[in-house]
Amino acid sequence: MSSEPADILDELDGLDALRDAFPAYLFWQEEVPGHVRYVARSRYLEASPHTVVTAEVDELEQALRLARQNAPARLAAVPA
Repeated sequence: MSSEPADILDELDGLDALRDAFPAYLFWQEEVPGHVRYVARSRYLEASPHTVVTAEVDELEQALRLARQNAPARLAAVPA
């Protein structure tokens, strides 16, 4: 991820979009030495995956969309 202000705002806007698309998850950005990572954590223990950590917001979205497609119907519709 670039440290340019416009790039940072784009990444944060991406997290806001994920919050809307996946209300059963909490999202945040963590800064660790040398890089930034993005985290999604389910509000429910039954959800799978429970936690996803990636280097890019797009990767986070792809992982959650794939999991939603492959989830049994009872988990795909976890309430918000």
